[in-house]
Amino acid sequence: MKRYLLPTALLVSSLVACAAPQAAPSSQATPAPATDRARTLILAMPSLPTNLDPGVATSGAENMLHRALYEGLVNFKGSSTTEVEPVLAESFEPNADKSVWTFKLRRGVKFSDGSDFNAEAAKAGLVRMVKIGLLGNTINRFTSEDPENNLVVKDEYTLEWRCGFSCPILPQALGTAYGTFIVSPAAMKAHEKIVDGQSDYAQAWFTNNAAGTGPYLIEAIKPNEEVVFVRNPNYWRGWDDGRQHFERIIIRNVPEASTRRQLLEKGDADIALISTVEDYKALRATGRFQGSDTPLFRINYITFTKRDVLKDPRVRRAISYAFDYEGYANEVEGGLMRRGTSPWPSGMRSAVGTRGFQYTFDLEKARALLKEAGVPEGTELVYLYATGYGYYERMGQVLQAGLEQIGLKLRLEERDEASFNDIFYGNQPIEELPHLMGYAWWPDYDDFYNYVNPVFHTRNDKNDGLGNGARYSNAELDALIEQSKFETDPVKLQAIYERAHQILMFEDPAAIYVAEPQEEILIANSVKGHPWNPIHVKTFDFYNLYRE
Repeated sequence: MKRYLLPTALLVSSLVACAAPQAAPSSQATPAPATDRARTLILAMPSLPTNLDPGVATSGAENMLHRALYEGLVNFKGSSTTEVEPVLAESFEPNADKSVWTFKLRRGVKFSDGSDFNAEAAKAGLVRMVKIGLLGNTINRFTSEDPENNLVVKDEYTLEWRCGFSCPILPQALGTAYGTFIVSPAAMKAHEKIVDGQSDYAQAWFTNNAAGTGPYLIEAIKPNEEVVFVRNPNYWRGWDDGRQHFERIIIRNVPEASTRRQLLEKGDADIALISTVEDYKALRATGRFQGSDTPLFRINYITFTKRDVLKDPRVRRAISYAFDYEGYANEVEGGLMRRGTSPWPSGMRSAVGTRGFQYTFDLEKARALLKEAGVPEGTELVYLYATGYGYYERMGQVLQAGLEQIGLKLRLEERDEASFNDIFYGNQPIEELPHLMGYAWWPDYDDFYNYVNPVFHTRNDKNDGLGNGARYSNAELDALIEQSKFETDPVKLQAIYERAHQILMFEDPAAIYVAEPQEEILIANSVKGHPWNPIHVKTFDFYNLYRE
């Protein structure tokens, strides 16, 4: 599973196009003549990804590359978080109880290695995702871990998906950009390695290579500098629809926030991540750039590790009361964030109508709880955060100020992203973890199970790319998560949401749910076609972007 922390360096040194089968044309783009600036889209981002495999790579930065190279059966429609539209599927419909979905697939589509896309290819690509298992929170739940039997090829262009239970949200799960992109089975077969009798599904090859049906091909990778895409000349949707599609896309590694702002201001970049409040507001005020005023489906939060004094839920409640939520969102972040009110984003269906406990900034209650728990004055806690994202540091500073007023010390420790990830996703004992860590999470699609399972379920506390970095464990919550996986009754689901909210917020707090941020991306007004979908965080449907 992705998430917000991104890799700091591009480790791949080259990308070689798929050459299987032998008669197929290469998917590596032949360098094209330089195009004019209007036909080139330039992005300035704080990091570049390390893994091109859509079945393995989990960060938002990696997903940005995948959406140029690969496609799935469907995609979210515009800015909707619930409605999907066909992509590689032409249509889809369920049976009466929505336990079986039939997908009619698009004809005439080829992978960039020249092989055909059809039902067998779709099945092979989806089976690969399930078997690799790293992104199973998206579609594995709909295959009972047995995709060979759950996915049935009815004819050359018809794929039947048999969930084994009512699965009305399957199309939404397939609309996510994580765990649903289909790679060429020919490339997979040509480059797989058999280890102990099991296929590796060509993971090593797909790390540095691509073979998909997407609109762009890799032209060049310059480690730690930039990735360059060029149009796929054989792309099935074509390029002559009246829009000025981009001929070339350049994603540049620009770690310095001030440099990203300068590139955007000068017109040397069309899209940039703007990470400071001052820069973001100043650029929006010029009227030259587009941004979104809608909160993302994302929570920025501070984890609690149940060790030392934090074993006592009263202490975790006290700390939660000592955070100035409104002051942080409105003053520190300049109103570009909305205070957190739930363990999951307020725009999700599981939050709408949920009645649950809320914290206020109340130092008296915090002091009383600490006294009741017998916590000695001057007790020191450690807050760990990753460099490069100012809000994690600012979250820690606000908490540090609050804790100081109730007699606790908070030591802020910073790590580079790779080191932070080694800790957050590591296997060290809970006693060796920091007391608190800054992080963020968003769902693949609008679903309680999809959001809560990776972040809070006991089983996801190891180095598996999922988000339970603080090793949170609560048996009742685990049972609620499992119940929600198959439940379709809205009344029963609402009861699950509200009980889970009470556990995670008050009875056994897992984190301080600090804020829901807006998208930090700004786009030049001349670039059109970006729908600002709150689930597709820091990623783009490159085919639909064009210059006006």
